[in-house]
Amino acid sequence: MFKANVLFVAVSSLLAGASMAQAAVIMDATTNNGSLSINSSNGLAPNNGGWGNAVSKPLGWEITGGSGYTQNEAMQNYYGWEAYNNTGTLVTANTQYSVSAAVNTYANKSVGVKVLATEHADGTGASVLLADAQLNPGTASTTWPTYNSLPPLTTVSNTGAATSPALSTYYVQVRTYGDLDAFGYYWVDDIVVTSAPVPEPASMLTLLGLGSLSMLKRRRL
Repeated sequence: MFKANVLFVAVSSLLAGASMAQAAVIMDATTNNGSLSINSSNGLAPNNGGWGNAVSKPLGWEITGGSGYTQNEAMQNYYGWEAYNNTGTLVTANTQYSVSAAVNTYANKSVGVKVLATEHADGTGASVLLADAQLNPGTASTTWPTYNSLPPLTTVSNTGAATSPALSTYYVQVRTYGDLDAFGYYWVDDIVVTSAPVPEPASMLTLLGLGSLSMLKRRRL
């Protein structure tokens, strides 16, 4: 009985280790500015000057066009422009990337945060989608707020498929987006991006075999 219990504990530890090994944080409140904090001494950005004003620009973030704001520590973009953060982190092969964020926009529109693998560290070249967390149209909505107010935000999350070894020279980019036309806003806050390795098939078969052996021994005893 003792040997069977030891084997069972060992297999359980191996399984737990396979799911937890090398897990990494790509973005959160303290890594790559997932909290969207700004270059300001008081932590709050006035709604003036847009991202052209250093006080209103989240550190480490850029925008594809036009302007945006950091409003009460949440990113506020409009006209469908996308904000992005080139994390400089290399993509890991055979890994699943997960993303979560607090978001909101108008009732008939969508908003989301996606994780991309980009060919170059500056975000240029080919890109491959790794994960996409989206708030679908009609899920949550906001009426037109005052310029100094922030609507309630809804948390969305998603985990992508295992990455290909061909992406191991690519870089992780985090990008916000909104399905907006000529006028309107979307809000994003508290972005978290993590990665977790997917166990190799051979390793999984070995672990499952050990688990089955452990169960058989326990039954015999």
